[in-house]
Amino acid sequence: MRSRARALADAPWFSRLIVGVLVVNAIAIGLRTARSVSASLDPLLVSIEVTVVAIFVVEIAIKVTAYGRSFFRGGWNWFDLIVIALSIVPASGTLLMLRTVRILRTFRLISVIPSMRRVVNSLFTAVPGLVSILLLLMLVLYTSAVAAVQMFGTVAPEEFGSLGVALLTMFRVLIEGWPPVTDVVLDARPLSWMFFVGYIVVTGFIVLNLLIAVIVNAMERQVSEAAAAKEEKEERDHHAELMAELAFLRSELAAQRAELAELAGLRETREARPHRRRWRWLPSWSSARPRRGGSSRRG
Repeated sequence: MRSRARALADAPWFSRLIVGVLVVNAIAIGLRTARSVSASLDPLLVSIEVTVVAIFVVEIAIKVTAYGRSFFRGGWNWFDLIVIALSIVPASGTLLMLRTVRILRTFRLISVIPSMRRVVNSLFTAVPGLVSILLLLMLVLYTSAVAAVQMFGTVAPEEFGSLGVALLTMFRVLIEGWPPVTDVVLDARPLSWMFFVGYIVVTGFIVLNLLIAVIVNAMERQVSEAAAAKEEKEERDHHAELMAELAFLRSELAAQRAELAELAGLRETREARPHRRRWRWLPSWSSARPRRGGSSRRG
């Protein structure tokens, strides 16, 4: 039973079926948010939701049966299990807020589609580097905001009047660009462009590019590891095929040797039997044969 469940869980068509169910579930959840559509199609949408949950429960049961305890060693398996368990809980009364958990089923596409799962895994592996770069970015934002409050606090109090407002303004400069903010400051401080140019160069061209580089490096590592794992699996399968073929050839060779030994024994038996017959027949023939000249001597 476990072998059949494992073959079903690893079948490509089974994964495609689950992806299709997830897409249908996402569409149904989106349609239920539209009041005009939900009023006319609510029974159908409810039936789709119940069917989707039942399919997910059957899927988890098949995977648990197929993999056993190893199923609970995967983080994505725990994610699927928790999402499905929350979907089964009736959302009523104090648990009405659990109705919003239904949207988490769409995130199961990440655990089902290998390419999306690889991207998320690469982001998780890049967390240490991302944390360091984000801390560097926050340090640059903080020091720039403090400097901006000291330099432009009296000139533009709406943008740089306090440290909190200055932090928000410097973040806007980083994301949206600095011309809308600096138009007010440049009239009173003509050389303030040097400060903003230096800030954009450090944050936009150095820190953010470092952030992107860390993410790209992590994704490349995930792709290379996946390619290496695929190549190792292919080599392992090829080695298993070669060993199976070698075992078959050895069995054939042993059968041929046994057949040759049997034929050799039969040949020796056939060759030995005529010699024994001739050896027994010769003395009787020689004793029965008359000697030459015997009749003349009698006469």
